[in-house]
Amino acid sequence: MRDTAAELTGGDGADTTFDTAAHPSVAAELTDVTRVLGRIVVVGVYKEAPRVDLRAVCFKEQSFLGVRVYTRDDVRTAIDLIAADELALDLFPVSVYEMMHVSEALSAASSGDAGLKVLLAPMGSGRE
Repeated sequence: MRDTAAELTGGDGADTTFDTAAHPSVAAELTDVTRVLGRIVVVGVYKEAPRVDLRAVCFKEQSFLGVRVYTRDDVRTAIDLIAADELALDLFPVSVYEMMHVSEALSAASSGDAGLKVLLAPMGSGRE
């Protein structure tokens, strides 16, 4: 993540970094990939308190913003956008597996070859 951010930003770091993964390996790099006076937005919810370099936060004068939850209106807006097909979601590579193929779905998700998301559909839903 560090090398990619440095390459894409000429070594400056991102203006704003969104942590949606909530994985300790990501938390450890947040300050490195964010520029001086940059903002770090924590969207993912960590199972345990992660290690973050607070000294780097001070020296780089970065700010953290936590995102707690989505509101009911946010969910309604998202549903309306999906229903109106305004997000072009069909362009995102998603693989759907029936529950009886859960082991194949897990293998596909682990390999990274299945696309952006791997979903499990209820049996008999007609989706494969």
